[in-house]
Amino acid sequence: MRSWRKVILIVMASVLAFLGGGGSTFASNFQSVSESEIVYQDSDVENAFKKMNDLASTTNEVKDTQRIQDIKNMSKDVISEKKVVLNNSNANLDFDNAKYLDITKDNMTYTSITVPITGEGYSFTSNFTLVFDSHNKVINYSEALITKSDSNKFVITTYSDGELVQNKETDLDYISDSELKRGLEVINEDGYQIMGVKKIAACIAAIAGVNAVVAYLIAGTCVASCPAVPPICAACIGGVATMGAADIVGIMGCFKL
Repeated sequence: MRSWRKVILIVMASVLAFLGGGGSTFASNFQSVSESEIVYQDSDVENAFKKMNDLASTTNEVKDTQRIQDIKNMSKDVISEKKVVLNNSNANLDFDNAKYLDITKDNMTYTSITVPITGEGYSFTSNFTLVFDSHNKVINYSEALITKSDSNKFVITTYSDGELVQNKETDLDYISDSELKRGLEVINEDGYQIMGVKKIAACIAAIAGVNAVVAYLIAGTCVASCPAVPPICAACIGGVATMGAADIVGIMGCFKL
């Protein structure tokens, strides 16, 4: 049977591998205390996940085929009629892999669509999200563009309602989509619970195979992207759609360690 210590070291080794072997990657957000302890330091990321967690608790995925087609058509119409502004270049909206959500807030019902933005130079976390009210009116939309800088770092560029709200080069070394999607493979032989370990980075990395780099990128599109405080923040809904509600609930548990 695998010992607890060995399991934790495997998790931590995987985290460090995802973060480019430690070094400069994620240096501003993690502090190495010892070989078995890493402390998460970015409160902005925690706040972003709290916001997404609050939204996730009131969302349901739309699965009805006809409704999905109606939402897709409605979205394409507002784009073609230029009722929304798209700022990305050399990119495509991948409607075939869009996510559709119903959201309830303050006794009101909203519907969202999150469409992956694909194309050369765009990370898979890039997306375009529209939020409609019960009268099919767009109340907020966001564009999250995750790209690579000349210095090989991730760049987070976000727009809210067509207006630039941030263009930030992070300290994260750029990682290919295939590496980001690889996730972690930790075998649960002893029924251990990673939530019982006070290592937030390892916890985030272990939740449903989501690694800390992806978590930071998604949080970065939410935390600074709602300056007007709309009823429903499209950028944070995009994060919910990208990660899935269950992953966000798990990650929020990590911050309580």
